[in-house]
Amino acid sequence: MKPVRSGILVFRFSAMGDVAMTAPVLAAFREQYPDLPLGVVSRNAFTPFFADIPRLSFHSLEPKGRHKGLTGIFKLFLELNATRPKAIADLHNNLRSRILGLFFFFLRRTGNPG
Repeated sequence: MKPVRSGILVFRFSAMGDVAMTAPVLAAFREQYPDLPLGVVSRNAFTPFFADIPRLSFHSLEPKGRHKGLTGIFKLFLELNATRPKAIADLHNNLRSRILGLFFFFLRRTGNPG
């Protein structure tokens, strides 16, 4: 499956209420900027919150499976890097999302992988 291009990639990994409150904000953002590619990274269980937002790509995070630990975060980076995001919005701000952001900052900036 070809990755969906993402202009802005939004991280919100957990706390169901916080993820649910993110959806209307992204829907309003989508109304203001209908042509800007938008992607969300969160747990698969939270997919329904974003189902009604048009032209939004959802990438599932599996923190107890394939995205577990530092190597898992790096795998997630490689998956997300394929979407070539122009910007990252870290709405989670925990250790996992900060490390992921550092991968984007350092590895994308130097041109390493992808």
